[in-house]
Amino acid sequence: MKMTEHLTPEEKKDMWILWRRSCLLNGSMQAIKRQGMGFTYSLIPLLKRYYKDDKEGLTEALVRNDTYINTHASTGTFLVGLTAALEKSKAAGEPVDGDTIVNIKTSLMGPLAGIGDSIFHITLRVIGAGIGITFANQGSILGAIIFMLIYGGTFLGIKYPLIVSGYTLGTTYLKELFEKGWIKSISKAASVLGLSMVGCLASSLIKVSTSLVIDIQGAEVTVQSMFDAILPNLLPMITLFIVYKLIKRKVSVTKIVMGMLLLGILMSFLGIM
Repeated sequence: MKMTEHLTPEEKKDMWILWRRSCLLNGSMQAIKRQGMGFTYSLIPLLKRYYKDDKEGLTEALVRNDTYINTHASTGTFLVGLTAALEKSKAAGEPVDGDTIVNIKTSLMGPLAGIGDSIFHITLRVIGAGIGITFANQGSILGAIIFMLIYGGTFLGIKYPLIVSGYTLGTTYLKELFEKGWIKSISKAASVLGLSMVGCLASSLIKVSTSLVIDIQGAEVTVQSMFDAILPNLLPMITLFIVYKLIKRKVSVTKIVMGMLLLGILMSFLGIM
């Protein structure tokens, strides 16, 4: 393939390793890290080779990549290739720091998810189902085959060029930016964008409200409406920072979840929430 001409034979094998293992990107989807474990699984063979003489560096790389990521399982593989290239550069002693890798990954996961959802969930799935249903109504097995080829075939087929593109970007263009000293500005911008993405996710996924009503001089006032007037999503934000503080203090996620569950039941029983 023309796009792999600049890759060494070993790197070409690496691209197929990433492609094969990235097929399990959603294999361990969970609430805390989402695709974090699947993302790390995709990189493990390469990370072991990059950091073969640096056990501490390998540990840091595994921890760094086994964090929250929520992107499209197909278009998001661009980040798999890009991260592999950045980790390779870091392991080789080039001026790539762990925060930059995390910031770039966090800032790009949202846009890539939006692109993937638009292409696959909204467009190709509908087109494939429309054509497939026509054949299926006639009792033909071609209906299922056509749907799988249009939707699933494209889903799998686009992953490889995206992985190669991400890897190429990380080994060429970003390397030049590191050498020119521009990467600090890019890292800062990526960090701001990444934090904005996390903020948007938090505000849309965390749902906390109160049903408490208080009496002020004979007038009933809903506490939630007061909070909304002061600062919308105030309670979700407070909840987020409390959980963040607990995690920073090494409180286990299981204890936090169980505590929030019991607190929610108690407050619901008392009519507060």
